[in-house]
Amino acid sequence: MKKNNAKLNIAEYFVFLFYALYVVILFAERTIALVKGLVDPEFIFYDSNDFVQWYTHILTAIGLLGCLITAVTLNRYVFVLLFTRSEEHKQKTDYGSMAITAGAVLLGGMTHTNYTLLWLQFVSYGALLLSMLIRTVTAARLFRPDVTKGRLVVSYAYIVCLSMAIPVVYSTEISAWKVFVPLEIVTALLLVFVFCFKLAGFYRSGGLTNFGLASMLYAVAADITLFVLRFSETPNYFLIAFLALTFIFFVIGRVVYGNRTLLYFSGYRRKKSYFEGWYLKLFNKNEVLAFIPSYHVDSNGKLYAMLQVTGTDKPLKFVFDADEFDAKEDVFDVALPGCRFSYDGIAFSLERDGHTLIGNIKFNGITPPKKDIMGFFAGFPFMQCKHGVLSMRHDVSGSITVDGRLFNFDNASGYIEKDFGSSFPSSYLWTQASDGFNSVMLSIARIPYLGLRFTGCIAFVYIGGREYRLATYNGVKIKRNDAERVVIERFGKKLEIIPLKEHAHALAAPESGSMSRTIYETAAAEVRYVFSEKGNVLLDMTVVTAGFERGD
Repeated sequence: MKKNNAKLNIAEYFVFLFYALYVVILFAERTIALVKGLVDPEFIFYDSNDFVQWYTHILTAIGLLGCLITAVTLNRYVFVLLFTRSEEHKQKTDYGSMAITAGAVLLGGMTHTNYTLLWLQFVSYGALLLSMLIRTVTAARLFRPDVTKGRLVVSYAYIVCLSMAIPVVYSTEISAWKVFVPLEIVTALLLVFVFCFKLAGFYRSGGLTNFGLASMLYAVAADITLFVLRFSETPNYFLIAFLALTFIFFVIGRVVYGNRTLLYFSGYRRKKSYFEGWYLKLFNKNEVLAFIPSYHVDSNGKLYAMLQVTGTDKPLKFVFDADEFDAKEDVFDVALPGCRFSYDGIAFSLERDGHTLIGNIKFNGITPPKKDIMGFFAGFPFMQCKHGVLSMRHDVSGSITVDGRLFNFDNASGYIEKDFGSSFPSSYLWTQASDGFNSVMLSIARIPYLGLRFTGCIAFVYIGGREYRLATYNGVKIKRNDAERVVIERFGKKLEIIPLKEHAHALAAPESGSMSRTIYETAAAEVRYVFSEKGNVLLDMTVVTAGFERGD
């Protein structure tokens, strides 16, 4: 796998610099605090202080050891980069590993003793916030139609306030200390883990974070309980103030942007049974080409990549070694030998396995959905497959020659989606179509989850710049789903899909990460789509370039 191919730029240099300052300064502060605590002759243990002080110094020692080990192993190249700035060393850095080191040293930092050097802690933490801010500002310059500056601001504010809402473990003499102290310790440890998990994603994705419901609910419940229990002694207004700010930005993030960020690529850390693939469709009134680049880790841990091309007389399939695959984690940008796919378009100069693909396609007017198409299901762990829509429609220009056949897509349209997980559902229906201005996508699948099975539906109808969402999570009802017609309804809105003509071709599909399953898709089906609201027909569209696929 190729990774982080460009040389270290000045913005990345300062991200790593301030991160390194955070680690080094907080490591020094915690070391001084630990030594002072152990050698002070007035250091006495009794009652609740006995437990808290022992816990503080043991955890600080563990955190320092963990920080030192991870800093000189997992993250040694971060520090080396500050002096070399070499491409080779940059390829060996990983934001997730950086978050591990940050979390290790932070463990001891989230406790309070008489030996804490607050000014050093503030300087250290300020360096971490600066590294995050620089990452956010530089990422705002990336071409990402699905990410607004408002989303970046809310993400940054949310993760900063969440870090401030982690309670510092104090000694206390309140009567309920046997409840208070363990709760404060557990809350601090759990929220440090949550913060560092989000920090890894924040760095990798270029300033984005997930607005997870479970962690927010726990933080609210635990912090308020701690505030109430200690109110008679010393109310922690600082904690409650930042908890309130965290909740405000959480609500804004969930309502305006949705609850989850689908990272542009997240497969580098997967060890087995994983796939991640993109579906890029080009079409005019009569012709269709669809490209499916994908990355795979099979059940035995074997890595490889693939490109499928459909819409031609016979689908094409190319298999690549994993080290020939390259994808960015902070923007949609996927490359294989002789081809590249991004929000800018598609470029081909590929001669392989007796086939030739040459051409350039430009995209304009990328139109992502307002929120994640899966709604709150996008945040569910252990799901077999997750689906994302990168562009509901966009303008296309350019041409591609496939084995000598010219496909001209000037004044044409496009669509982009992705899937990732372990396997496609055992049974599903998928269709997508556009007339160049309006667009429809629907997927109905039998979904296994934690030993249960349920039928899920996600669909959008994009008409004249307005997006309608019909999905299981917002109350859609599947009225009919058979070979002749599909009908779904939600509160007066009704979508009917009538397949008229299909010419299915075999394609490879994922099963436990490997492309070992065969499905049949029609890249250019004739399908009629009718969408109405309270009986008023808003869209009646029949196209001959619809994608239509059933998996059984």
